[in-house]
Amino acid sequence: MILDTLSAGECPGAQRGDDPYQRDYRIGAALKALTDDHPGTTVIVNHHDRKVSSDDFVGAVSGTYGLAESADTVVILGRGRHDSLPGSSR
Repeated sequence: MILDTLSAGECPGAQRGDDPYQRDYRIGAALKALTDDHPGTTVIVNHHDRKVSSDDFVGAVSGTYGLAESADTVVILGRGRHDSLPGSSR
């Protein structure tokens, strides 16, 4: 299953007493539970980055660390501004 794009507007709201980290972690854990409950499946979530530089690549994930910390794997795809993509004619 591919979720493109995870947005705050489509996610459940905070529960009583949740801080932003807890809310993000709960959402990520619920998505991870889909694969844990169904062996052999994969859930890929496309999510935006923060658009600011960070020494820690996990810090590039938009939102709190909760979303990234609930995942088994985090992959950041990026390129420098005005860099062309491999195989691109631009």
